[in-house]
Amino acid sequence: MPQHLTLAAQDLRLNVNVLDYVVLALYFVTVLGIGLAARRAVRTSLDFFLSGRSLPAWITGLAFLSANLGATEILGMAANGVQYGVQTVHYYWIGAVPAMVFLGIVMMPFYYRSKVHSVPDFLRRRFNGQTQLLNAITFALAQILIAGINLYALALVMGALLGWPLLLSIVVSAAIVLAYVVLGGLSSAIYNEVMQFFVILAGLIPVTVLGLIKVGGFSGLADKVRHSALGDPGLHAWAGTGSGATNPLGAHWIGIVLGLGFVLSFGYWTTNFAEVQRGLSARNTTAARLTPIVAAYPKLVIPAVTVIPGLVALVLFNDLGKPGGPQYNYAIPLLMGDLLPNGVLGIAVTGLLASFMAGMAANISGFNTVFTYDIWKSHVKKDKPDEYYLRLGRLATVGGVVLGVGTALIAAGFSNIMNYLQNLHPRNSFA
Repeated sequence: MPQHLTLAAQDLRLNVNVLDYVVLALYFVTVLGIGLAARRAVRTSLDFFLSGRSLPAWITGLAFLSANLGATEILGMAANGVQYGVQTVHYYWIGAVPAMVFLGIVMMPFYYRSKVHSVPDFLRRRFNGQTQLLNAITFALAQILIAGINLYALALVMGALLGWPLLLSIVVSAAIVLAYVVLGGLSSAIYNEVMQFFVILAGLIPVTVLGLIKVGGFSGLADKVRHSALGDPGLHAWAGTGSGATNPLGAHWIGIVLGLGFVLSFGYWTTNFAEVQRGLSARNTTAARLTPIVAAYPKLVIPAVTVIPGLVALVLFNDLGKPGGPQYNYAIPLLMGDLLPNGVLGIAVTGLLASFMAGMAANISGFNTVFTYDIWKSHVKKDKPDEYYLRLGRLATVGGVVLGVGTALIAAGFSNIMNYLQNLHPRNSFA
């Protein structure tokens, strides 16, 4: 086994060269350029927080999906692939897509036609101001905590790329996200998310394809998984779920279908403003309705570039997740370092950074909107000029990123990012 496969997580370092840095630099220039271009269209608070409700469905749909492709989806789901095998697909096909379609068909018309600026604002109209405030506070807190996951994962890859200490990587990564979100608001975040979606795929597809080639294709991977710690149960989505004791997740099919697939996923996807905000920025009701439906199609195939690499990492790196070995979270970076030539490695690293930046930008754009509109404007200072709330939104963006730096240090203490997320958000738990 190559020496770097058994290194501790803190010693992980990718063998990048000038070509890889050029690819990465071009990406950062593009991200900041989009932020600067979007800034010119920001004249009111509606422009900053909801893109003036002017975007077409294909833009908001891809942004909807990309906003969800953060650390949870990439590092976390690959880590789940290592630990739980094929059953990780339940998070997508049971725990996401049906609820996304329901959101588009049923809920988005309600949100959009009511002209609300957020989910807490909808609750104010449906119930009262106290309900709005409670939901706004809990949502804002959750977004800061989850932003820490994306920021930590972003810093993890920066550290692997540059060899920087964790804290320095976190601060620099936060500054990059802060720059383009504070410049152009939601429009900057959304247009970057569309670009980032394609960069993410360009980075993860080579990891998946080359990984499969190295282990002998699908048949070779299946054979090696059967001889791994997961064994044959790691290759099946439903086998062993009749009891909940004979499958890697330890989950019963009733809990999967009703718990994850109905209670948790519908509660998450239909009310999580970080995603719903993309639909509210659409140009009309039809575009708003199509936003999560457009996103649902590529969501079906995302497991191909997250779960499969996790299984490949399981059979290639025997010490992954074991005492003294790399954390589960390092499955994707380890595969990148082992499989990809320079140039392609730069694209893959850029894809990872793009996914984490998209996730964190979604968290921060949701936080600044809810803080400004649903907490401050609705319950603290109600009658200020629009310029006041636009300025406050930018300040809230800065504050959210600073708080995200602190929560990133909390996330660093978990071996599997998904385990941390389950403590914050119940949709990812089968309990």
